Amino acid sequence: MARSAVGYALLLLLGLSLVACPSTNGNTPPMPQFDTLLVGTGSGIVKIDANTGETTELGAGGRWFDLHDGKIYSAKSDWTTVEVFDLDGNPLDTITHASSHAVGLVAVEDDLIALLDNEADKVRFIDMDGSLVRSVAFEGGPSSQNMDGTVVGNRLVVSENGKKQVFYVDLDHYIYRHDRRPLQHRCRLASRHRLLRW
Repeated sequence: MARSAVGYALLLLLGLSLVACPSTNGNTPPMPQFDTLLVGTGSGIVKIDANTGETTELGAGGRWFDLHDGKIYSAKSDWTTVEVFDLDGNPLDTITHASSHAVGLVAVEDDLIALLDNEADKVRFIDMDGSLVRSVAFEGGPSSQNMDGTVVGNRLVVSENGKKQVFYVDLDHYIYRHDRRPLQHRCRLASRHRLLRW
């Protein structure tokens, strides 16, 4: 089960797609194929077999989660704890941190998690001990914005609907970048690893 296929299918199913842009050159990439779909719900993560439609409640995690290298990273509803599970829902680790607020998380690397904070308008990077490693401010909007993110190459690409923007954090230098050109000129619908063209 590839991270890109599961993540892309999850975003598509939940209507949380980071970017859905018309193709400007007439070339639409093929839809990724996947065998398993993970869906975050208020009561936990549900595993769906794409071939049979059979569902299994993992009894782990919650509505906000990300996948990285065969692990599920899931935020508890109070946002002070991130739980790590294997793909069958077995607990692997619990990370307690002091983030003030977040509405999304992205497992950036094996030892780094990005918390998307829509009140302080910051992306906070924590390590596996829950310690704050870096904090990157962005131009935010009202505190009610929804945020979602994914890693593309060396960039954490984030969408938010407060200012209706897509921005990225350069993961080599932890710098906020925002392209101000119209959205249709800088994006295209593609797999997670070719999501945006900047």
